[in-house]
Amino acid sequence: TDEELTKREDHTTLLRWSHPIDILQDNEYPIPGSSSFPKGYVRTRPRSDDDDGVAQPVVAIDCEMCRTKNGLELTRITALDYYGKVLLDELVMPDSPIVDYVTKYSGITKEMMEGVTTTLSQVRERVMKFVKRDYTVLIGHSLECDLNALRMSHLKVVDSAVLYPHRQGRPYKNKLRYLTKMYLDREIQCHDSGHDSGEDARAALDLVRLKLSKGASFGIPSGAKALKSMFTTLDTNVRCFCVSNNTEEKIGKHIAPEDCVTSQPCTNDLAVLQYTVKLMKESEKRKNKRTLIVSSLRSVPSDDMMSRLASAIPLNSVLVVVSRKFDPVPVRSSV
Repeated sequence: TDEELTKREDHTTLLRWSHPIDILQDNEYPIPGSSSFPKGYVRTRPRSDDDDGVAQPVVAIDCEMCRTKNGLELTRITALDYYGKVLLDELVMPDSPIVDYVTKYSGITKEMMEGVTTTLSQVRERVMKFVKRDYTVLIGHSLECDLNALRMSHLKVVDSAVLYPHRQGRPYKNKLRYLTKMYLDREIQCHDSGHDSGEDARAALDLVRLKLSKGASFGIPSGAKALKSMFTTLDTNVRCFCVSNNTEEKIGKHIAPEDCVTSQPCTNDLAVLQYTVKLMKESEKRKNKRTLIVSSLRSVPSDDMMSRLASAIPLNSVLVVVSRKFDPVPVRSSV
């Protein structure tokens, strides 16, 4: 049917959109084989002939946690399929005694947990029946929190917090409530009883499906799109340099072609300025070659800093300064 064809096409697109390892690491996802991979976590399993058609191509999840003697632990999980049908909605009794139900955020109360016997390992096993490694695309908002609550690793993920980046760039993230109101014109998380994992999972799913219908550039701040466009339209005769304060997002790693970019992390904004001027002086020696330099600063550049940079731009070069607001600031170009 047309609906099934769309589902297959969307699954293929989402597999392509699933985030690379470096993005997962930047967002603190549990990565198998890494030195920080926690003990006791498990990986999802590959599909097999024994799955009996249970494996799902797309699953949206959201978890709620309560505070125990060992920190935040899973107390509820909701999982939806591609169409928003509930696959799983279950309360989970933590391994350690609950000391704070955090009802304002979790929606969990003491009364709700009375008689609950399902354990983390049991509910995780149920999840892994339909979430399969390298096949299922897992959808959610800041999914690293949900996977850590499940003590589970899955690398095919599409995170709405990453798909709809904050205008100021990392480490900032848009809240799910804001994105849902902004793009879906829907209010969520406004109940006195706290959050609802089913509502949040559905919101993340709908945001991703909306982006599928609108295209990959939908929901990306205009400054970021303009900068990305500048990189992707470059020809091979252009040499790119990305100089950044290393406390900021290393923008070149994510928006520029890897084969034409040299990245230089610096310890502070002054070092960024000094290295940028050095690169511009060196670019004067490159005959018949054009240079694009993108410098990322933690703070908004001062007038003096901008003047120093502008006066140093050689012929056949373009300099883009990206401030904390993640909007390209035009300085001067000599091409």
